[in-house]
Amino acid sequence: MSAYVTGGKVTMRTRNGHDWTGRFPNIAAALLKLNVRSAVIDGEAVVLDERGGRASLSCGRTSAFTDPSGR
Repeated sequence: MSAYVTGGKVTMRTRNGHDWTGRFPNIAAALLKLNVRSAVIDGEAVVLDERGGRASLSCGRTSAFTDPSGR
């Protein structure tokens, strides 16, 4: 996941270029609080299950990482 901060806006993109900003609103909001004019941030997003543990990404069932369009 790469995040782009510029002009008071954040865009978060997958390695395939899909805009997933809306899937991680808390991360996007936190990035807007950075004291920068612009930034490119490379990282990974991890989804926690209902018990606070890391969800398995290999199963493909984690809703934040499953593209509803099937891509």
